[in-house]
Amino acid sequence: MKQLVMMIFILLVYPGSYAAVILPLQINKTAEVTNGEFSEDFLVTTGRDIHIILPNNDDIPSSDIEVTLPDGTIVNSLNSESHGFTFTSHTVDHELKALVAPFDAWIIDSSNAPLGTYTVRGSSAASRVPISLRILDSNIHFKLFVGEPGKGVYSGKSIPISLYLNESNTHLTTATVLVDIYKDTDLVESFSIKDDGNDTDMTGGDGHYDLITNFESAGVYRVMVEISGTNSNGMLYEGKFTETVSVKDEKLFVDLNFIETVTDEDNDGYKDELIISFPYTGFFSESDYFYFYGKLNIGDDYLESHEKILASSGELLLKFQGEKIRELDYSGTFNLEFVRVDLNGRYLKSFHELKATQYYSKDAWERDDLIYIGNFTEEPIDKDNNNIYEGLNFKFEVDTVPVGDFGYSIGFYTEEGIDMGLFGNQPVAFTLGNNTVETYLPASKFSSLGVDSKIEAKHLLMYGLNDLGGFLRIKSLGFSKQYSCWDFAGCENGPNTPPQAINDSVSSNGTAVEINVTSNDIDVDGDLIKVNSVTQPQNGTAKVVGNFVRYTPNEGFAGEDTFAYEIMDIYTSNNVWKRGSDSGTVTVTVTSH
Repeated sequence: MKQLVMMIFILLVYPGSYAAVILPLQINKTAEVTNGEFSEDFLVTTGRDIHIILPNNDDIPSSDIEVTLPDGTIVNSLNSESHGFTFTSHTVDHELKALVAPFDAWIIDSSNAPLGTYTVRGSSAASRVPISLRILDSNIHFKLFVGEPGKGVYSGKSIPISLYLNESNTHLTTATVLVDIYKDTDLVESFSIKDDGNDTDMTGGDGHYDLITNFESAGVYRVMVEISGTNSNGMLYEGKFTETVSVKDEKLFVDLNFIETVTDEDNDGYKDELIISFPYTGFFSESDYFYFYGKLNIGDDYLESHEKILASSGELLLKFQGEKIRELDYSGTFNLEFVRVDLNGRYLKSFHELKATQYYSKDAWERDDLIYIGNFTEEPIDKDNNNIYEGLNFKFEVDTVPVGDFGYSIGFYTEEGIDMGLFGNQPVAFTLGNNTVETYLPASKFSSLGVDSKIEAKHLLMYGLNDLGGFLRIKSLGFSKQYSCWDFAGCENGPNTPPQAINDSVSSNGTAVEINVTSNDIDVDGDLIKVNSVTQPQNGTAKVVGNFVRYTPNEGFAGEDTFAYEIMDIYTSNNVWKRGSDSGTVTVTVTSH
């Protein structure tokens, strides 16, 4: 059978400090109301002077209060005096009465209560009724310390919390202590500690249960302490303490009239960095440090800065790279939307919507010596104007600051990633500003692959020669349009589906006929079908005329005559034979003229 344990609740309303006082036990429970009635048991083992309080007000009305003593005797307001108890209906109608209980309540007292289990019963329209039983002459006492002597409790600092527990001035060292820290209704941290000298407990066996915590931000916190243990009489006890702690910000005073500084470390006329600094004053140790964050709105975009700064430096800095600012392509003032200061990794202060910076031109900021502008294009080389290309000329633009000779290389690949080689012409001479770079891809590099594909220019590497500064690396410049192997000189094995010749049947009345033998032939590639040759029939002649076949029967012949014809597929763009062919048969029925 589970033993009833004492529930101790001490409410300390003052800020955490070493001014905490030793208080006797107070058993605090909340009774659930069922069908309008409630009941709660209390075990009294450490004293006889008890003081019971139940609320009786508009929020928590209660009535029909009775107490069952350890021997089973039922005590109420009618017979209380005969059993050494007093029942009082307490009403707060004077400020001095609020010192007894700050709300209207039932108060039940006895200075010579028997030891054992008490049951408090009653009726209520509320769902729960809190009941407090104070043991005024208890020999178990508690003392709670939050923070260091003579110092306030500040956010971002390591704060000691210590619970001292004794019985008749003898240390209680075997308890288990649970500490929950709340801010508003949110649980922030939980601890389980013993008086064993391990972890955060300073010294074992001294009656002190110690921990170290760090309040993240300023505000009001509740430190709830629960203890459980066995007293010198072998009785189990439990305690629950709550202390309200007011946590303040560290004494940091920031001058929000920040100072702007721009740097040009390489003396190239472009701003390398924008530094925004905030002077501040405060009291910090040499080992303290700030994490300083800022969000700078630049047009429709923003940049962020994260800086770690020694707290003793006297200046909070935000740094924004000039190259990053240039990438946003914006001229105007910048708005510092938000800054946040963390001390030793914990939140300290933040500020919103600070003043705007001065005006900056987008062209003033640091840039790379070489900037890839793009405008990537290709142009087929057709020297004979026959639509058979000798190669492709690729172009792109680069903006440069250094003036002089640059080397470069580019790789060309099919869409499937087939490597056509690495190319780079002789060094190019750049002037200040935009420069056009041209690279020639010979037809053989593409036609030898026998594929249809777009061409991708990749892995551009450009560098200054003769100790000239500047370096550029671009992963992909872009794709050309779709090309066929048959567009280029030297293609012999490009993709192709041969044409299909379909047999034909025609008639002749003894005179010559021109036959469109390709009219029903098929080429799935859409190529031009050309008649290449014919065989000679036995009873007449066949001749290719244009893309028709002229059949002439022999004089006086009547009957069926046949001949074969061969077709070829021709690439429509440039009349190149795609190496496909097929043969069909023409049957001619000749009647007498």
